[in-house]
Amino acid sequence: MLDKAWKHLKEDGVGIMGMYGMGGVGKTTLLMQINNKFSEERCGFDFVIWVVVSRELHVENIQDEIAQKVGLGGVEKSQKADLLYNFLKKKRFVLFLDDIWEKVDLTEIGVPFPTTQNDAKWYSPLVPKMYVRAWGLKTRWKSNAWRK
Repeated sequence: MLDKAWKHLKEDGVGIMGMYGMGGVGKTTLLMQINNKFSEERCGFDFVIWVVVSRELHVENIQDEIAQKVGLGGVEKSQKADLLYNFLKKKRFVLFLDDIWEKVDLTEIGVPFPTTQNDAKWYSPLVPKMYVRAWGLKTRWKSNAWRK
């Protein structure tokens, strides 16, 4: 599963990748393994960012965590989204979002949508089915890893 996810995430034109499934099937574990691979092989990315969203969504906390990881600390609340967006749109980055329980508006947070120009990647181990359509995701492969 790790090899499939790794290969797919590195493909050109793949900007968003996610999984959904029951709790305890290994989504976060797979995410950690992919994050570790990016730590070993940067693949030309400027930043590899891991953010735990958690059950209660706090936009400012997510902004603070991303800002800290890219070296943009001490930014005023009113300017965070714009500063993050303007900084990240010029960078190649991978954003791992873990523990998503509700809709996350990354534009509101200040994260640019992946394009061929910025070659950004978003990856989430829990993408509710409603996002699959909203983000234009396609089912690439399926796993029955949760079945014993």
